[in-house]
Amino acid sequence: MEAPNQSPRLEANDLLKLAAAAGYDVTPRLITDWVSLGLLDRPDGRGLGRGRGKHYTWAPQQGNLFLAVLQKHKTVKRPILANIPVGIWLLSSDESVPLRQVRRAVKTWVNAYGTVSFARAKTEAQQTLLQLHHPDSSEADREQLRRLLTQAGRTGAVDINKLRNATSRVLDPHGSGVVRGPLGLLTTDAYVQIITTRIEGLRSLDTAPDDEYDGARNMYCSTNPISDQLRAPIEPISTPLTARKLPPAGSGLQAAFNNACLDLITLLGTIRLMPPTTPGFTTKSGPPPPT
Repeated sequence: MEAPNQSPRLEANDLLKLAAAAGYDVTPRLITDWVSLGLLDRPDGRGLGRGRGKHYTWAPQQGNLFLAVLQKHKTVKRPILANIPVGIWLLSSDESVPLRQVRRAVKTWVNAYGTVSFARAKTEAQQTLLQLHHPDSSEADREQLRRLLTQAGRTGAVDINKLRNATSRVLDPHGSGVVRGPLGLLTTDAYVQIITTRIEGLRSLDTAPDDEYDGARNMYCSTNPISDQLRAPIEPISTPLTARKLPPAGSGLQAAFNNACLDLITLLGTIRLMPPTTPGFTTKSGPPPPT
């Protein structure tokens, strides 16, 4: 039987020609930089013989990725572009974007946004308090929570017990059990769980084995990223899906790509913290199919 035709692999010159045909002026240095950042996969090298060097090529899918990143690279900062290959990997397969590239891309995003400047962390902490605080909470309690959230944003680490206690005093100072936050649906435990899983995800980027990354993708895909479950992996488990704040109509895929790196980090943390005996779930197979 005759083997099916396969798309030819791409050389650096082929990538440059694709860019030129699409109206982009690109240099070989840009390709090298993007490989280092995970925006492109590293090329495969084939030896040309003793002393003759190697012939480097990319899979044809990387040509499509190259054009997709080029389309955005003049409008956003480079670390934000890392969401594109990570988003493609989450929604497709290793054939389009291999896991080795995803690991580099998400680290590019983390190096820029995993921790932030003190000023930005403080500002974001203040914005969070405006959404969460109970009007009867004390200024001292709000200030303590503000400091803890600022520390988490600036260092990527925080004392979880202190955070839980401070959050409880600010969200529910009377111990009434009434939940607060956007749409009034966020409990203390749910909020602290979000912070905990993201910190654990950040810690595990280098140490998580491939099957945990695959498990994160399986969990992500099971939520149907273009439906009302788009943010399900990082929303409180107790929150009814129909009550969650949804992205504007038609923006599902755009929202998925905008949040791809953060979603992957959160899901890695979720899997790392998940009890090993969780019924019906393994990192290799993902959640069981619906019955």
